Amino acid sequence: MPDSPAYQRAIRAAYRVEHQLYGLETRTIAQIKAELELARRSVIATIATAEKGWQIAQAQSLLVEIERQLRAWSAVASNIATGRLGEVADLGVEQVMSALRAGGLSLGAAPMISRDFVAVAYQTAPYLISNIGDDVLRRVTSILHMAVLAQRTPLDAMHEIGTLTGKGVFRSAFERGETIIRTEYGRIAQTANYSTLSTLAQDQPGLRKEWSAVVDFRTRPSHAAADGERRDVDKPYSVGGHPAMYPHDPRLPAHESIACRCVSVPYSAEWE
Repeated sequence: MPDSPAYQRAIRAAYRVEHQLYGLETRTIAQIKAELELARRSVIATIATAEKGWQIAQAQSLLVEIERQLRAWSAVASNIATGRLGEVADLGVEQVMSALRAGGLSLGAAPMISRDFVAVAYQTAPYLISNIGDDVLRRVTSILHMAVLAQRTPLDAMHEIGTLTGKGVFRSAFERGETIIRTEYGRIAQTANYSTLSTLAQDQPGLRKEWSAVVDFRTRPSHAAADGERRDVDKPYSVGGHPAMYPHDPRLPAHESIACRCVSVPYSAEWE
């Protein structure tokens, strides 16, 4: 039979919360991008102070200052990303609760989820952001060393390092940062989502889960194939031949998880 009006309301409610999560991701990425642009300008300004005929000794002093600047950026970016993880987890809980309320199910207060359940994801996001800073530092160091050995000017090095709006080290760092935020925030939200649904299913017979994909030209074929798949809450979906309890499940290989936009939404037998 066709999905009921209650089911349709539940799906819309779940995606309204997903839209809030997207907004949170976008604001976080914008802040990190702004901080990265400040770091880029500081690095460029530092290199610009070098004499035209610079030597290895001078390059070493430049690298010390550049390392300080990039370490500072990594710390700020990690704080920005980490500071919102609690809100991300809360949105994962609300995605379940708002869907069930919209579907006409009265379940009382939202269950408390254990922060231990998402602790791994909490730790991963700032670690990955810090790694971007390390990667930028290695690449800038390499460019400066090559410039010294080839007797090239500071201007040559600045062009190779690049900007956020074009090619270069910092553009690459921004793109990686955006991917990390969208992946890790999605992981935390969907982990909290699954924890909430698992708790509710213990006292709510007939409560199940459904994989819901954003089906467009960017959607992975395996995720489009899983769209609409319903399972008992304690049973895994099949995504590209891999078991997954929810989108972003750590058991999924990277190519099935990175920057995934899918959500797991509650489904009640009462809606039929």
